[in-house]
Amino acid sequence: MNTLLSINGLSFSYGRKTALNGISLDLKEGGVTALIGQNGAGKTTLMRAITGLLPITENVVTVDGIDVASNPRKVHQMVGFLPDMLGFYPSLTVQDNLAYAAQINGLTDEEARQAVENTLLRLDLTSKKSDPAGSLSRGWRQRISIAQAIVHSPRFLALDEPATGLDPDARLSLSKLFLELNQAGMTLLVSSHILAELEDYCNHIIMLEDGELVGQRDIKNFLAYRKSDVKDLRIELADDRTSIERALLILSQDTQCNDIFHRDRIITLRFHGTDADQHILLKNLFAADVHVLSAGEDHNGQRETLRDAYHRMNNKTPPR
Repeated sequence: MNTLLSINGLSFSYGRKTALNGISLDLKEGGVTALIGQNGAGKTTLMRAITGLLPITENVVTVDGIDVASNPRKVHQMVGFLPDMLGFYPSLTVQDNLAYAAQINGLTDEEARQAVENTLLRLDLTSKKSDPAGSLSRGWRQRISIAQAIVHSPRFLALDEPATGLDPDARLSLSKLFLELNQAGMTLLVSSHILAELEDYCNHIIMLEDGELVGQRDIKNFLAYRKSDVKDLRIELADDRTSIERALLILSQDTQCNDIFHRDRIITLRFHGTDADQHILLKNLFAADVHVLSAGEDHNGQRETLRDAYHRMNNKTPPR
């Protein structure tokens, strides 16, 4: 694949605060890249620099060979950006907001009309096209903002926390939309704190920390197989409230157990111990008269999650 985005030594400061410090990376055309890091890591600043919204040094960031600093308007026609703050005119209708976004990105009146119609259909906004954008719910407003970002069919799309404020169904629809846009040839860069959802549609990862690049790689190579001494256990109990309460108490007091999750009669947990330790744990449950119906490993050998890998790369213990 060809390189679509190239960054060479990008630094940016807000006064005395350094937001980005010598970032260098390339993104290939056609991928979906997750941009992750803690609050203040520099994710939003990086996206704003890429999309020509910050005053940066020439010959540092290029999109398809075009210098962002010296040709920002030309770059704007090639990229779309969804900021973390929704940006539309609340008194205008949904349709008029999209038409305005299309025209300021270089489309003719006829091209804009067709693009708006197609985008309304793609994001299921046709029924809302005559409504003032500001009168709609958070979920619909998020769709409008995404529609504005893609109405001119950009080659590169940057999305800053696109799932913020959306319910689970809306987030699932969003994931499907990103896959559709990628399959249609669009290259995506997505910043999010919802790491589990990034796994659903991203194939690359960029990690920032304190304004510096920590790592960039394919997700399939980034996620390691879980260590053999770490197991996911699944314990099924009799439908007995006392047994369930006793089991949860014993497990919570065992330092080798974490990520304990209970639903109905099933308890799942992450167990950091040997087979002998696991045997002792089960003996303790039986000794407390916990009515265990079955116990065993759950999904043994599966890859770690993106959340686990993020904490591993930062040498941090995942929150329990």
